[in-house]
Amino acid sequence: MNSRIADSSSISLRSYLVKGTMGTFILLIAATGLGFLTNLILARILGVAEYGAYAFAFSGVGLLTVISMFGMTNILIRNISAYSTEEKWGLLRGIKIWALSRGAVSSILMSLFAGLIIWLISDRIDDQLLLVSWIALFAVPLLVVSNLIMSILHGLKRVVLSKVPGTVVRAPFFILLVLLVNKTIFPLKAASAAALNIFSILAALALSWLLLLRSSTRQMRENEPEYDRKGWTSSAIPLLVVDIFNVAMACVPVLALGVIAGAESAGVFSVANVISSIIGFVLIAVNAIIGPVI
Repeated sequence: MNSRIADSSSISLRSYLVKGTMGTFILLIAATGLGFLTNLILARILGVAEYGAYAFAFSGVGLLTVISMFGMTNILIRNISAYSTEEKWGLLRGIKIWALSRGAVSSILMSLFAGLIIWLISDRIDDQLLLVSWIALFAVPLLVVSNLIMSILHGLKRVVLSKVPGTVVRAPFFILLVLLVNKTIFPLKAASAAALNIFSILAALALSWLLLLRSSTRQMRENEPEYDRKGWTSSAIPLLVVDIFNVAMACVPVLALGVIAGAESAGVFSVANVISSIIGFVLIAVNAIIGPVI
């Protein structure tokens, strides 16, 4: 009897891993292709200098987003998976509330702080970079909450579903808006491209929130939240350091080039950086699916 249960559990786990890995792999291929296509279209429409301003602003957004998430993405994936398996519904609800509220507050404060820094050094930054940087800051809270919801869905073993808003909705919707506005309304500039990107992020966030509501069971909604803030925070700090180092390798060069050499140099570097980012996504796909069950 025990042998049958073990065999059934092994088959179920193997099926989950295979299906999840394939689904994640396909979506990562789509995300990589769409990301490359998006940047190619933007570079073509905006030109090198305007695209450099756009890349400069969203490199800053990427760095601020990672700092604001405070390493919570991996904590959510690991702990929510464990709490769901062990039926610790109070802690599961608690970590969801803790992560989303903390992420929202920290991202807003981080955006305000970044806005203050931009204002203080505005005389040293090109006007081209300045306007798009101000607009792009509105994306930080939206991205933080969206990424945290994605991690919650991932921890609930909705791995493929968690990646749908960012891959199937955000990128295609952004490309559609860019082409539509540039063709029918006015020639696109870096600032207007940043605003359109914020609209696409907002659409992806709305879908992510809807998917989270549909994935929440009665136990998750009805149990009183329990909190282990000290444990969660202590686990998150080392992950935050790793996340900052990882994103800094991609973002800091663009930011440094934008400040030192201007938007055009940042644009040339960004195009080369996008091309090089295609390498290595197979490992990311496998790691993403294995994370919740290790």
